[in-house]
Amino acid sequence: MRDKQTIRKEILSEIKRHKNEVTTVRHWNEYAELHDLPKSVTIVYYFGSWNDFKKALGVKGIKNVRYNKETLLEIAQAHSDKFTSKREWDEYARHKGLPTSPTYISFFKKWNEIKEYLHIEKTTTTKKGYSKDDIVTILKQHGKNLINRQQWDLYAKEKNLPTYKTLRKHLGWNEIRRHAGLPERFKYNKETLLNHASCHYKTFTSSTMKEWDEYAKSNNLPSSGAYYRAFGTWKKAKVECIKQKNETPEV
Repeated sequence: MRDKQTIRKEILSEIKRHKNEVTTVRHWNEYAELHDLPKSVTIVYYFGSWNDFKKALGVKGIKNVRYNKETLLEIAQAHSDKFTSKREWDEYARHKGLPTSPTYISFFKKWNEIKEYLHIEKTTTTKKGYSKDDIVTILKQHGKNLINRQQWDLYAKEKNLPTYKTLRKHLGWNEIRRHAGLPERFKYNKETLLNHASCHYKTFTSSTMKEWDEYAKSNNLPSSGAYYRAFGTWKKAKVECIKQKNETPEV
């Protein structure tokens, strides 16, 4: 089990590149929510107080820049090509030393309200707040973990990412694969799939989708998703495989 000292070091390491956002507790919590970072309650638990954490991070003496509405609009206008989604803007702003989305929201309440002022195309978001730009960014960062819907949803839950259903609200399957950096999917027919399954009969009929995907990846075989799409469910694919095995005369 890790001790508190180890965890404190991990927190400092994780937040180091977000140092400029460590101002007030309220501001940090809004920023941390957007970027999946430790909230103030966790930080205070391990460091004793917010000020002790700031000292440990080396932000003592850094003065908070005070912005007004006019200045914020001027900054956004000057960098309008980067003023897309909150997530993408924050990534850009952090590197350029510009005010991040929580600062803007404190003045304008809604992200799209700022875009109205600047005549920038509004960002379409899902109920959970993901825009198409966010989805593309997430796929570029995590796309290598996309094997099938079930596997992605498990991974997404663990990493606090949008579900497969949310991905599909914005992008088609081929677009998802392209942004994820995955090769174009080969379309298998039922006959080909059953032939592959029959050659690995015991493993195929006894595996869960996750277990089969691990085996398939190592043996260059179609994923469980290919069977799911072709037969409707994983169970039906197994039934057809067993049925074919029983109907095939022994030589």
